[in-house]
Amino acid sequence: MKEQGTTTRIDGSVVTLRIDLEANCAGCMNKEGCGLAGSLLKAQDPEGLVSAPGQRVEVEISSGAQAAGAFWLLGLPLVLFGAGYAAGAALFPASGEGPAALLGIGGFALGILAAFLLKRGSRTSALPVVTRVLRLP
Repeated sequence: MKEQGTTTRIDGSVVTLRIDLEANCAGCMNKEGCGLAGSLLKAQDPEGLVSAPGQRVEVEISSGAQAAGAFWLLGLPLVLFGAGYAAGAALFPASGEGPAALLGIGGFALGILAAFLLKRGSRTSALPVVTRVLRLP
């Protein structure tokens, strides 16, 4: 996924940028609910392409980082839901589905909490990467 934005801050090899509202946003079905345009985003600049705040840049999120994010946000909670449900069914076989469902929901919540905590302490390697500096129109 590629996005464009304007840099607002430089901290060594990490830059902060404000995502631009682009022309292709006009055709998007989710433009009213999208929180990306105008938001602040941190990105790596390993090659030192950004020299000053105010430059327009393009950043790219690698497919590996996208897959990892999808796993942490979707995969882990669903796996923990299934494990909690199975544990509830095994621990309370005579109680019906109630305890199993509660443990499943607890596992799902634990997975969401884990994803939140991992994102909060995110590593620099998970950040998007500045791929190029754009010319001003």
